[in-house]
Amino acid sequence: MQLLTAQEMLYLTKLRDKAGRPWCLLSFFFSPDCIFSSKVADSFYQIARFYPKLRVVAVDVSKGGKEMESLIAQYGIASTPVLAIWQDGLPRLRLYEDYSKLHTLINVIRLQTDLKRKVIFKNYEEFDESGCTETEPCRQEFLSRFKYLQAELGFDWYLFVASITCILNVTYFILFSTKGRELIRQYFPRLRNLFAS
Repeated sequence: MQLLTAQEMLYLTKLRDKAGRPWCLLSFFFSPDCIFSSKVADSFYQIARFYPKLRVVAVDVSKGGKEMESLIAQYGIASTPVLAIWQDGLPRLRLYEDYSKLHTLINVIRLQTDLKRKVIFKNYEEFDESGCTETEPCRQEFLSRFKYLQAELGFDWYLFVASITCILNVTYFILFSTKGRELIRQYFPRLRNLFAS
């Protein structure tokens, strides 16, 4: 699994085999802050072990820049994650289902390509962590990029503020609207005196 920049990905899309042989690529456009990208990250990382002849690349679209804008505009990357199978530098299939499970991703590659899956007898969780580089990160290094896979996320202030806002809105509705008062009178008869007016 390789981690590419937008410029390197654009170079790959223009690459053609001099002998005319077809080549396949599986790409994963992700954002580290996206919870859906986080769900797919582990199974995507593992897929390279099962298909050694398939070039597997990941591109962080949150980095921005001129090349990234060109890549996003050219290939219609509207949200993350985007998984796509490419043939000879052209996107042939976008994967839209839930690919957080490894076997689902393996089945799609088996059905859509003629690549043979490598049989691995070891446990899925065992990885060879030797030979990791900046462009070919180790599993833990790759997964540590994703915010929602980290153990300590901290307090969710947005959820707290949203909950308080909902409670205040419901209270306001009940206390100051005629429909709210009617609901209280109908379903909570003991509170009728409170809303007698």
